[in-house]
Amino acid sequence: MTTATQTKIVLYFLAILIGSWSANAAEVTLRPQSHAKGSLVLLGDVAEVKSTDAERAARLKRVELFPAPAQHRSKLMHVRELVELLVLHGIDINGIEFTGARTTRIYAPTQEPKVVVAGLLTPTVKATEMVVVTRRTLNRGDIIRDADVELQPIDPKAPRFQVANERRAVVGMELLSPLREGQTINLSQLRKPLLVKRGEVIRVRARAAGVQVTTTARATEDGSLGDIIMVQSLENREKYPTHVTGLHQVEVYATGVIAADPARPTAQPPSLLTEKR
Repeated sequence: MTTATQTKIVLYFLAILIGSWSANAAEVTLRPQSHAKGSLVLLGDVAEVKSTDAERAARLKRVELFPAPAQHRSKLMHVRELVELLVLHGIDINGIEFTGARTTRIYAPTQEPKVVVAGLLTPTVKATEMVVVTRRTLNRGDIIRDADVELQPIDPKAPRFQVANERRAVVGMELLSPLREGQTINLSQLRKPLLVKRGEVIRVRARAAGVQVTTTARATEDGSLGDIIMVQSLENREKYPTHVTGLHQVEVYATGVIAADPARPTAQPPSLLTEKR
């Protein structure tokens, strides 16, 4: 089988997958932050689910993703991980449009411990909540190290939305804005280190039917590991979505279509005229 034939096979399967997607079937809007409602995290806990078929929307909301985080713990989930979990549960994602946040921070179920006093339920004193603060001044673009941060009790009057409360949530992340010494770190100020930068010529891989081919394209935006970015063909200048898998490397989605930006047109990948891997 020649390389040209292999390329046609890959593009044929991609065309089928992209053409079969229906944006009106269902919409899953990922929230930037959420709490589990029970011992298992459900799709309805982390996203708003809409569909013209009310029964299908209800079924999707009940899909079990994974066990809920332990108390005082949290889990960061990327939309790509959500797609993979739905596929593992046998959900047909070709009829689902994914919008909203690219990542969501999932917290343990909210609990307010109670004790019985004279036959009445009375709340007990809550444990002190901790937040991550800087130990030195950090600049935009710095990669946070473990020695750069520490845990301190949270100010009861301070805003708590998206505030980092675990070291592991910030260590290894890149800062989007400078921070003073002793300042609380907000999750919105962080991103994964960039592996692909806008304007770079990068490697593009596509897999389908047991065949893998690679080519090169130009990135039209920055991207970190797992991010969905648009790239432009060097041959015909067409743009198409990919997800970042490594340094200067992306992969074409072959399991469904993810709409990271509903305003973006969906284009089929151009010809991948390269060697078989």
